[in-house]
Amino acid sequence: RVLETELALDLAHRQIAGGHITLLQALHHNKVLLLAIAYFFIVTGNYGVEIFLPTILRDWYHPSDGILTWLLMIPPFGALIGMLVIGFSSDRTKERRFHAAMPILIGAIGLGLTLIQQQPLFTMIILFTITSIGTKAYLPAFWSLPSLFLSESAAAGSIGLINSIGNIGGGVGPILLGVFKDRTGSFFLGILFLSISMSLASIIIMALRFDRRHQQELDKNTQQLTMSNTNDELIISTGEAEESTTLKESLVL
Repeated sequence: RVLETELALDLAHRQIAGGHITLLQALHHNKVLLLAIAYFFIVTGNYGVEIFLPTILRDWYHPSDGILTWLLMIPPFGALIGMLVIGFSSDRTKERRFHAAMPILIGAIGLGLTLIQQQPLFTMIILFTITSIGTKAYLPAFWSLPSLFLSESAAAGSIGLINSIGNIGGGVGPILLGVFKDRTGSFFLGILFLSISMSLASIIIMALRFDRRHQQELDKNTQQLTMSNTNDELIISTGEAEESTTLKESLVL
């Protein structure tokens, strides 16, 4: 019964999305490629900041190792809260694109503000926490985007492609930040590059257009199929109970 429901949902999704799209077609889909590019830009910013954050704080403020360790725990904790809040909001409103793009943009702005010199250490930690929220909180909504225009099987394949291309940024970001630091003796250009990279990711996601009616119809079909499945299970359970009662009565007689 569960398998039948999943197959019915996949069929309904393909019909709502405008027909069957094969995995090969999905890998060449313009929106899939744009999402891959956007993910590349955000991962570039994410890893660049995460890997160099201890070095940046030590270079700018010279804290002790103990204090630095405690300070580095704050941004990930903020990112966890942000991810839960944004994910809950996205599920409650059934909106994905805005919930994916805006955290990234806010994180890019926060990262850009770190370039203002002579800021207190506490202020800088807040800004890097905002950056960390931006590089993590978008994830629940972002990975829901392929399912807005692809069938479940095609969306799964496209997610693999997006992830493969995007993770290249995990090497590009730290390398370029290190190169800028070596060439200029400052983190200014490197951080500016990462901030621009994150901004581009947000712009690309916001530029994509998804027909929300497709998602609304899919949610409606999902609810109907789930209710149908539940009713069938209740009928089966009731039938089994009646058969058991009849059998007991016949044995008593």
